Amino acid sequence: MIEKKFLYRYLVYILIISFFFGILGYFKIQYQFYLWEFFVDLKILTLVGVVILFKKRKEIIFASNELLLLRFDWKKNVAIFFAPILVYSVTIVLGLLFKQISVNRLDNASTLVLATVFDIPALYVFSATSVLFEEIIFRGILLSSFQRSNSAILTTLISSIFWTLFIGSELLGFEDLTLLTISIILLFFLSIGLFLTMLVNRYHSIWPGYSFRIGIITLTPITLTSQLVESDSFFASSSSIFIAEGVIVSVLLIGLSFVFSTKKSVLTENAA
Repeated sequence: MIEKKFLYRYLVYILIISFFFGILGYFKIQYQFYLWEFFVDLKILTLVGVVILFKKRKEIIFASNELLLLRFDWKKNVAIFFAPILVYSVTIVLGLLFKQISVNRLDNASTLVLATVFDIPALYVFSATSVLFEEIIFRGILLSSFQRSNSAILTTLISSIFWTLFIGSELLGFEDLTLLTISIILLFFLSIGLFLTMLVNRYHSIWPGYSFRIGIITLTPITLTSQLVESDSFFASSSSIFIAEGVIVSVLLIGLSFVFSTKKSVLTENAA
């Protein structure tokens, strides 16, 4: 937990780090690389450094259970890993109906699927230095800190918005993105942030959210056209409404977030 009097200073650090690395991306200065197979993002590591600094100053105090790493249910994690396919399936059906999505007949379809399947275990392990760190910082430390002194709605919005700004700063490094496209992708990030927050509130664990993000990383490139990842996919679209980061996917994720927010948490159910 971040002490309340230090919380807003911590948010300022997040904004400064996001802006700084966004500028580096704009000027094509590399700050992401692979160390062996581990993905290393200096932006995330800088934020980890801030957390360590705050803890040394005793401005952050937390126990291991507050990091939300202790509760793991493999069945739920497997199900949530495949949740992006459900969301994309609805998007694809709508896209086909409105003739905004077409079917790609890939020559290497079997190889592509097999490669994706074999990549899944590795991604779970090697994303620990990036995705897992993010989840601990934003859905563990930051979220729990806000929940102690703010309403559930405000907590959800603030933690999701700051995560969106943090991850969205990478868009400055992409070429040929219009203001409209950037806005749509930021909405997509925000919808993911809301959904991940609801998963934490529902299961009191960051593992389901981690599984969901690994599912997006793994399944998006082969399923539906992505604005952020270049890859062959079984379904293609040139519409910003029907792509993997498009409006339809965002609306569906926001809808799922609302559904999760109306359910009792696992802790409440166990207590009953």
